[in-house]
Amino acid sequence: QMPTLRPRAAIAQVGPDGEMARYFVVDDDSPYGSTNQRRVYRNRKPHSKATESQWELKEPGEDEATVALDEARVLSRFTFDTSTEGLYVVPLEIRKNNPQVAQIQDPADPSEGEEAQ
Repeated sequence: QMPTLRPRAAIAQVGPDGEMARYFVVDDDSPYGSTNQRRVYRNRKPHSKATESQWELKEPGEDEATVALDEARVLSRFTFDTSTEGLYVVPLEIRKNNPQVAQIQDPADPSEGEEAQ
């Protein structure tokens, strides 16, 4: 059977370096609307460990559903991994290379599974 094509995504930073910076996981497969807009992914399971996350695209019309790339800086490009449940997860290497991006890391207090190391 054909492997599922996993989507390509990117970590984008909006704003200056430091604590004012905001980070988004954005679609890197296809331009959305204008070539400069990218749809934003969100994690449906933000309190689970990173390996048990569930990344999916926000719906058009939701708050911050797109990011304009000319206002952002792309920090990393990657292809999602899939978990044993078939959900999209951010690869470990990308999480390690972007420690400042809190939403892709294990939560400080995971609500399920073993304790974070």
